[in-house]
Amino acid sequence: EPFEDTSVVAEWALSKKTKNRLAHAYHGNTSASPWKNLYEGFRQWLIESGGSEEEFNKLSLEKRLNLRKQFDDSEADDGQDRKRRRSALSALSSDALLPIDDKEIKPLLADIDRCEFLPRDWIEQTSLVIRRQKERCDDRDGMVQPLAVVRFSRGGKTRALKELAIMLGNTIFVSFNGKDHTDLSMAEEEDVLLHSQVSLLDCLLIRVAWALLPAQRKVAQNFAAWRSQHTVSRKLIQDHLSGKDCVLLVDELNALLGLANMLEKRVPEVQYRAQVGDLYGFLKDEFMKPAGRLFGFSSHTFETPTALSQLEQKFPLSNSERLVCLQQLPLLKVTEWEDAKHLGVTARGEAAYFGRSPGLLVSSLREQTEPVRFVRNAEGVPKDPAGWRTWLEQLIKVTLEGTRPTDGLLMGWWKFFDLDHNDKLSIAPVFLSEMLKQCEGARVNGDDVHALALTLDRLRSVDEGDGKAWEAVVAVALGLRLLGLSVGVEWERLQPCPDI
Repeated sequence: EPFEDTSVVAEWALSKKTKNRLAHAYHGNTSASPWKNLYEGFRQWLIESGGSEEEFNKLSLEKRLNLRKQFDDSEADDGQDRKRRRSALSALSSDALLPIDDKEIKPLLADIDRCEFLPRDWIEQTSLVIRRQKERCDDRDGMVQPLAVVRFSRGGKTRALKELAIMLGNTIFVSFNGKDHTDLSMAEEEDVLLHSQVSLLDCLLIRVAWALLPAQRKVAQNFAAWRSQHTVSRKLIQDHLSGKDCVLLVDELNALLGLANMLEKRVPEVQYRAQVGDLYGFLKDEFMKPAGRLFGFSSHTFETPTALSQLEQKFPLSNSERLVCLQQLPLLKVTEWEDAKHLGVTARGEAAYFGRSPGLLVSSLREQTEPVRFVRNAEGVPKDPAGWRTWLEQLIKVTLEGTRPTDGLLMGWWKFFDLDHNDKLSIAPVFLSEMLKQCEGARVNGDDVHALALTLDRLRSVDEGDGKAWEAVVAVALGLRLLGLSVGVEWERLQPCPDI
């Protein structure tokens, strides 16, 4: 049996303080299941050992302590192995990196990106913004504003940043995106969170160096294997870029900041502040303070620009936030139907259904990926009708008013919200429909919720000129407001949602 007791820890060997602390750790100060209070790594180890929540909860405190000791011993052995492997890694030298002005330094487009990038005017306008910001200097012109590209998941951010990097030149494109095979691996996250072998800054530096490698080196070895053999110091990157103008573009910065959030929950505050301070200090000192440099990033989470701007106050403390220059990714213009047809759209209603987002349309029509499946797999959704009712109320508020959810609600869906030019949230009908279908678990006007979702789905197939698209828009506008009244969301005036 995986939870069989083999060597019970003697109770007399523990001090009263330690026994109380451990009892609280396993039992908590509520009636919650002991399993629920376990450290995540320990719980995963138990599962991999063949255990279950039910079996664990039946064990005595002494038996649970014994299991924890076995886990700690295995972690200690693993930690020593990691330290030995880490010390054996090769420190990368500057000779292995290309000079920043080498034309070979540019991101690779994926096969799906071979189709034409339609918003060329956006690329040109954003390039001008970057060039103006590069000319500024923190000490001379006030705070330089890093560039932010924010849109919902699958909305085209990665392609936009790659096109920017190609047009600008002298640009380091760093990706935490799985499509580029340079996302944070489980081993890398464990090195940061559990073993303190790798820092947040290390995660960025190793990808900066990867971006500066010759193309043939990348073909010969994938990133994960290369990362496991090398270390990259801050001084190496500083010296390599010394005196040179350049731009750093980081795709999916939310992944790295999300890892920082997990770190905050696992380590002492002083250690967390040191790690985040080092990361932000590098970005600030190398790509925001000097003239001729700039830092930009993409994120599918709307709060990332705010989180980044607030770091200026924390690391080190200052009297003001650093503003972020938010660049809205364009939507297909209603008057430019030819662009939609170029992507394979056959009806105007289909473009409306996908929020007029080129990224979503390419993903669905060219890549044959249904965006709704990502909503279905969202984390942190409610488990009971009361929770779903609260989510339904918040969802309607977001849809009608564009306000941000309160108290961290709807967090599993945040990456499917978009920011409009008024800094208001909006939701593409394809995402909203699936969210409403899930909210049927609220058991509040369930039939109405389902009917409203189906009305949104009608947009996908309506023909041009038959009036059905406008009927669907009106029906959704009315339905959302009437449904909102049933859960306590008041409204004063009738107007269709701007994203539809």
